[in-house]
Amino acid sequence: MNLIPDQVRVVMGRLEARDAVDRDDGTPILKRLRQIQPEVGQLLMTLAIGIDARTIVEVGTSGGYSTLWFAVAMARTGGRVTTFEVDPDKLAIASRTFADAGVEDVVEQRVEDGRAGLESFRPGSVDLVFLDAEKDLYEGML
Repeated sequence: MNLIPDQVRVVMGRLEARDAVDRDDGTPILKRLRQIQPEVGQLLMTLAIGIDARTIVEVGTSGGYSTLWFAVAMARTGGRVTTFEVDPDKLAIASRTFADAGVEDVVEQRVEDGRAGLESFRPGSVDLVFLDAEKDLYEGML
């Protein structure tokens, strides 16, 4: 059974192609989308469905690729994913990603530092947190 709607799959393919180019052409690391691999996305989606997640928080939206995997899961479980990003260029890409994929009904995009954004959730109110930001910030976010 294929859980990924065609509309979402097309957008994922577009982001995968851009990521491949960015990795090969010398795009500076802070300008790259720096997205997860498809196998990791499938794992995250499976995990979210498996735990029947209703509230997912993602820190580091970038182009929205991992968010798409979560959005597929949230459409299935009836939940929502809240994703945080501060880079204006990446925010624009992610906004287009969510609109093109038709997942805006299950994705809340916040223009906010994820460290502060995490504090807006009550303890125990989130089923899954995905930290996908600068690695040196993880310990403080935990």
